[in-house]
Amino acid sequence: MLVGALMSKNVKTLERTASVKEAAQLMKEYKISSVLILDGDKVEGIVTDRDIICNIVAADKQSSRVKVEDIMTRNVIAVTDDMPIEEAAKIMTENKIKTLPVFSNGKLAGIITATDIVASGVRLEETVLASLANLFPVQRVSSVGS
Repeated sequence: MLVGALMSKNVKTLERTASVKEAAQLMKEYKISSVLILDGDKVEGIVTDRDIICNIVAADKQSSRVKVEDIMTRNVIAVTDDMPIEEAAKIMTENKIKTLPVFSNGKLAGIITATDIVASGVRLEETVLASLANLFPVQRVSSVGS
């Protein structure tokens, strides 16, 4: 299966001058974990929910006063719509990222996430699937209520 068959075509984007609050509101409204930051039609960066937690919430900053360009990850790794899902999954695990912008003929066409891949039921090598699962840290509760 190819990335294009699994990607979400409804990509949420903001300009680099948007506030982090706007990014968080967009994520909340659409139940997404990241927003691509564009300059025209060029991907300049990505802001994830984790970026907001680490750079705004934990630092006790006001999200309305910080621009997304100040916390975005630059040098975004991307894939093409004709790439096999297995390759995209390996890129995610090797780079410890959960989201990849997808391009078709040099233009932004969509976005694919580790969740999309895992939820799709696509058969992956066991090691790749295990590595993808490791992108989602889970804390175990040894005893509840004791």
